Amino acid sequence: MRIQGIRQTAFIDYQDRNKVWVLFSEDIVMTPSYLTVYVGDRLVYERKKFIASPCELLLPLVETTTDCTLELYDDLERTDAYRCKLEPVKQWKIALMTSSHEDLGYCEYVNRLEEGCAGFLDEAMDIMDRDGRYKYVIEHYWWLRAYENCRDEERQARLRRYMDSGHIALATPHSGVHTHWQGYEELPRSLYYARRYAREKWGIDPKTAIHADLSGVSWSAVSAYRNAGIRYLLSLPNDFRDSKDAEEAPQCFWWRAPGGKDRLLVWTQRHYMQDDLRQAIHDTSWYYESDEFRAEAKQDNIEKAIDKLFDRLGDVPYDLLPVSYYYDRRKPTTVLLLVIDSMRAKWKHPVFEMGLPDEFMGYLEERFGDQLPELAGDLTDQWADFATIAPRWLAKKREGEALFGMAEALSSLNLAAGRADMFPKATLDEALWSMLEFDEHCWATSIKDPFVMHKYNLKLVKEQTAIRAKRNVDDVIRRALLPSGDGCYAWNPLPYPRTEAIRLPLEEGDASVPIGVGRQRLPNGILTEPIPLPAFGIVALGSEPKAMAGERPKAVASKSEAGEGFARVEGGAIDTGHYIVWLDTDSGKIRNILDKASGHELLDEHSRYRLGDFIYYTCEEKASRSGTHEDVHKVFKISIRNGPLAVSIVMEGGEEQSGATVKNTVTFYKHDRTIDVELIFEGAAALMGDFYDRYKKNVFYAFPFRVPGFRFFTELAGGVVDEERDRLALHTNDFVIPQNWVSAENEAGGIALFTREMPVFHLGAIHLNRFSSTKAKPSSSIFLHAMSNRCNNLSLHSPEDCGGEFRLSILPYAGSWRASVPEWSLGRLYPPVAGRGAVAETGSVLALDRRNVRLLALKPAEDGDGFIVRFMELTGERTSASLTLPFGVADAVYTNVVEENTGEAALAEGRIVAFDIEPYSYATLRIRPLERVPFRYEEKERAAVRNVFAMPTVAGRTMVSWEKGDHRAFDSFEIRVNGERAAVVGNEALTVQWAELDADPNGEFSVEGRRRER
Repeated sequence: MRIQGIRQTAFIDYQDRNKVWVLFSEDIVMTPSYLTVYVGDRLVYERKKFIASPCELLLPLVETTTDCTLELYDDLERTDAYRCKLEPVKQWKIALMTSSHEDLGYCEYVNRLEEGCAGFLDEAMDIMDRDGRYKYVIEHYWWLRAYENCRDEERQARLRRYMDSGHIALATPHSGVHTHWQGYEELPRSLYYARRYAREKWGIDPKTAIHADLSGVSWSAVSAYRNAGIRYLLSLPNDFRDSKDAEEAPQCFWWRAPGGKDRLLVWTQRHYMQDDLRQAIHDTSWYYESDEFRAEAKQDNIEKAIDKLFDRLGDVPYDLLPVSYYYDRRKPTTVLLLVIDSMRAKWKHPVFEMGLPDEFMGYLEERFGDQLPELAGDLTDQWADFATIAPRWLAKKREGEALFGMAEALSSLNLAAGRADMFPKATLDEALWSMLEFDEHCWATSIKDPFVMHKYNLKLVKEQTAIRAKRNVDDVIRRALLPSGDGCYAWNPLPYPRTEAIRLPLEEGDASVPIGVGRQRLPNGILTEPIPLPAFGIVALGSEPKAMAGERPKAVASKSEAGEGFARVEGGAIDTGHYIVWLDTDSGKIRNILDKASGHELLDEHSRYRLGDFIYYTCEEKASRSGTHEDVHKVFKISIRNGPLAVSIVMEGGEEQSGATVKNTVTFYKHDRTIDVELIFEGAAALMGDFYDRYKKNVFYAFPFRVPGFRFFTELAGGVVDEERDRLALHTNDFVIPQNWVSAENEAGGIALFTREMPVFHLGAIHLNRFSSTKAKPSSSIFLHAMSNRCNNLSLHSPEDCGGEFRLSILPYAGSWRASVPEWSLGRLYPPVAGRGAVAETGSVLALDRRNVRLLALKPAEDGDGFIVRFMELTGERTSASLTLPFGVADAVYTNVVEENTGEAALAEGRIVAFDIEPYSYATLRIRPLERVPFRYEEKERAAVRNVFAMPTVAGRTMVSWEKGDHRAFDSFEIRVNGERAAVVGNEALTVQWAELDADPNGEFSVEGRRRER
């Protein structure tokens, strides 16, 4: 046996001695050995007996690098001598941070979660009453609002005292949101709650965002957070799906935003409950809650766990180690105070104490900020592909989110023009809150035997929030457009003029169409020829007389087969003017597409897949690639629908293993280079199953693009990721989450793929469960991850649930994506909104002169002082732009994203406001009209019963749920089924209540409140 080396630790005792481990070439098991140790010329140990390895020593601290000699003896003679260097030891501090991690739908009925969160805060304050060293973090704003809803003014005053004294801190996110799911305006607006509303009510100024249980944060969040006054980010992931080959990354670093101007100071940890410490403090139980602390039994284990933390940390410039230590639904306990007492009784350093994130992150920034590394790039959120669990719900939320800013802008301009006397603030506030709750990370997936609770939580937090958000936004737009009478109109939601085709809804027995405009009936609507549209304006289209019921107007009939349409069809080739499309007569699928402008073939004929292939992808193990199997759908019928404006190729078929029926429609246009792809599948009943099937069954669609020498690009809500350069290898790179588009590009040009409904893509190949951080991609193919059974099948109750509809668009382009793709993507995201009815005013009401700048919001300021207008730059270029408004402007000043004035003025003259905007950054302006606009707000109906929904439970029973505007306003509730009274239940002190009935879940349910006598 020989001495291999020594390892100094961070532990220093009260005699200024450093704990050192001596390492040996082999283990010693109950055989006495002896060490003699010299530090410099000083004899520290003489034949110190030890019987286990490694051997712990306490050596005197040194101020400079000092020689150290160790001599190893057995009972008789010296067997080895080892010479090394002792280094000065840093005097560390360890800040222990505790909270409770809350998923909206995992550990408790979500309607009762508010009370639970409020109770945890009460318990934390009870501990503080007894011991002033205790500190506690409120993980997100949802918690704080829960306390406001559940506690009276006296208890709220108690909470405020502990916030003021620095014992309780608020982290800034709305909840545990997937930032990759948040839209361009949703992301900054989510920060209003902690950075504006909480400051106004509670007098606090939180500066740290905590993302716990989430493996990553969107790169676009850096600018949004920093522009809202947030300086720090704690990334505390769940490492279940972490990369198996990720590059070693610093735990503390500066994260530079896509535009290069903003940055956040980031602290990372492997898990929000530090796992090494959990094993030491709570033995092997995650749920150990006792304050009992067996000091001798745990002391060594805690010290070894701390040693591991420092070993992992490496050589860093700072002297403070933050440690997050909490878990799901864990009530506050004094166990960390007992750890602190035990460690401080023995060790002078590290100094153990409880901490709050603003404190320790501020310390790291102030003392060591200029010595920390800087990183840039997107950080994959490895739970974000849970979007695939319920694609129809996600699609509804995404559509509501996209139109949210437009609904606000329309309503604001109506208010300014005197066309409305009230702004629909309550309706829009509910829509925003619903979208954020939808984007919360939990999908109730981790219990092996899901309870009714999980089904209820999933429906309430996901399906119902998506429905509510979309319904509210649609309602506001409908009211704001003010149509009446007969006729047709089209509204351009973009603030620049364009010439665009319009799609009118296809309704049974109602075939009103615009007068004098060429059109064609498609399977999903009526397509007009392109018409000029004013910037953010409305055109009246008129109408033709309605057809008789059942009559199909000849004017809009398209040709069901090739013949009289604009495209030339010869055998298996279709010439659309822009493209030549070749059909594969053997498979019934599209073999290739030639772009006539560039001469490039768009598809890889050597790929095993064809355009739009439905791939049923299964795995034997939920977290491994072993036993993977792929089945591709077959086409049974193909038809060509060739009309005057568009030609569609409709391919119908099925996939045997999943049981899915599949219908793909690929449409080419006479006046537009865009290729639209509509993918529909139904009845994939094999996706259903039990807990042990989850993660194993997936649906993909193939886009086998051919781009030699390609690079992939991914759009975020504020930045574009060059996948070869800007993807941080801290987590797996199995998939990407764009806002709307990805592209494969080379020096000559590329192919962009736009998505409306589902934003989960695998680039180059299907990477499911690869858990790799590699950036290399084997091909330029792109795969849409369309559906997954990862949710314990809570969202897949019947074959009717096992389906999806996906609308994607393809654009071949020349040169860089910057020149065409962002503007094209906006056009796809915001097609003209067509409706029936006459409109009072037409023409442009709002215009923006730069198309690389996106209008995100136009809304009344939160404080009533003018309008807030927000923009985002899309292409990475510093830009000067101007906005033309429908009213005269008194002045305009810049604000941050939460509407705090910066003191810098923008140029305002007449109806025009000129402003500057940095690359991939926000410009937010407070604009005051020349004539005062009276801001009257619609108020939430406090006593209303709303958002009623029902769901089946077991044995034919039904759970009915409803929300109360004021949960104190009622004595009881009457539940009716199909108009008949079914039950009367008492009022519970909850904002959302449910009751379980013996009733058919397919009935119509209503709830009426019986008011409390006052």
